[in-house]
Amino acid sequence: MADSDARTRVVTGGLLMHAVQLVASAVAYAHERDPAAARASREGTLVRAADGGAVLATGLLTRPFVDVPTRPTG
Repeated sequence: MADSDARTRVVTGGLLMHAVQLVASAVAYAHERDPAAARASREGTLVRAADGGAVLATGLLTRPFVDVPTRPTG
């Protein structure tokens, strides 16, 4: 997470491999070595980002900056 005078930015890297994971964090990516750990990491990060009003800096989705859905679901 990176803070500035504006909103907190969360650089997602490989945390989000597909846009559907924004709203359904339980959806696994085919090449995850540990899907349960990846899911827990996604869910925890997305919940903290949503609670803090952060913006996601995504390298693998269709837009580079994405607002977090209100509360991601598993």
